Amino acid sequence: KRVTEAIPHTKELNPELFEIYGRTALTGNSEIFEVYFKPLSKWFSISVFSMRKEYFVAVFVDITERKRFEAQIVHEHNRIQTLLENAPFGIMLINKDGSIAYVNPKFTELFGYIQSDIPDGRTWLKNAYPDTEYRHTVISIWMKDIEEVKVGQKRPRIFTVTGKNGNEKIINFIPVKLETGEHLISCEDITEQKRI
Repeated sequence: KRVTEAIPHTKELNPELFEIYGRTALTGNSEIFEVYFKPLSKWFSISVFSMRKEYFVAVFVDITERKRFEAQIVHEHNRIQTLLENAPFGIMLINKDGSIAYVNPKFTELFGYIQSDIPDGRTWLKNAYPDTEYRHTVISIWMKDIEEVKVGQKRPRIFTVTGKNGNEKIINFIPVKLETGEHLISCEDITEQKRI
């Protein structure tokens, strides 16, 4: 049977397939692509190749479940991103290698630093704690916490931080170690509370 007979309405609903099939049959060049196949309401990964000029073979692999899963991940990612962007407290994500993967808008509002100002933990510590002695104290506490804290465990710490404009703020840091080895740190300004 012709493709149009085997799967009715293919030509009207997915005309791009016939362009690819025709190109492969004429040139002999193989192609692999993903397509939402409207006649069957499914996603397929299609491998097209030609064993003989003017003929083609198309191998369909059903990837509908994978596509649903990918869409779900994108949806969850967007949801989490919205929560992070609108959180009422600062958030910093530090990679295993010490690089800073993310700071949210509230973090920038609190300290004045954008992510490019503080690409890694070392730069952040140098800027946030300009006093060498105090910085060494903060680093030793942080290193001890990294060694002792288990995944998911929180160990809040209060430090005085110097912002980009030179102003000092008293900040409650709540770090959480993630299963990936990253550290998610929330930052709450408690300066006024401490003054009171």
